[in-house]
Amino acid sequence: MNKKSTRNNISLYDELGNEWWHNESTAFRSLRQVNQFRLQLLSEWCEPLSGKKVLDLGCGGGLLSVPIAKSGAEVIALDGSLKSLTTARNHDKKNSFFIQGDLNQLPFKGAFADIILLADVLEHIPSYEKVLFHASQLLKQNGLLYVNTINRNTIASFLAVTLSEGIGFIPKGTHDPSLFIKPDELQS
Repeated sequence: MNKKSTRNNISLYDELGNEWWHNESTAFRSLRQVNQFRLQLLSEWCEPLSGKKVLDLGCGGGLLSVPIAKSGAEVIALDGSLKSLTTARNHDKKNSFFIQGDLNQLPFKGAFADIILLADVLEHIPSYEKVLFHASQLLKQNGLLYVNTINRNTIASFLAVTLSEGIGFIPKGTHDPSLFIKPDELQS
């Protein structure tokens, strides 16, 4: 009898997709807590964001794409979870364009993006190299790729899975530590 894996449960993003922006919800609290820091970094690295073409791959509920679009960037955001995308659309009905799609089969062609965001998504994709390759093909010359992911080491596994999932900071089954990515693997 095969037991279904409870790790890297991407159905959580549909089950909890309406909770991205709810402060009382623990499902995405850790992402909301680091969001201002990430937005500040992006503003410093990519100044000005206004007028830039930004592609947010794996946008979830729009925690990054919505405020970036409201700052004047032209944002296209893609995610596989329709419920998460609906939440993102409800927070920004006029500044962003949200598309449901698969990161392994990106529906874009040509180098059009000034900035591509892959925030908290690669650690959920077994073939992340393919996603990085295709994303790099969508960047304009001198474009910037922002990646935020989890390092594959004992400390990260303990903090992200054992501790965070164990005490309910994030939903059980969110991560599979075998999919975490070492920095040198990401760079290569």
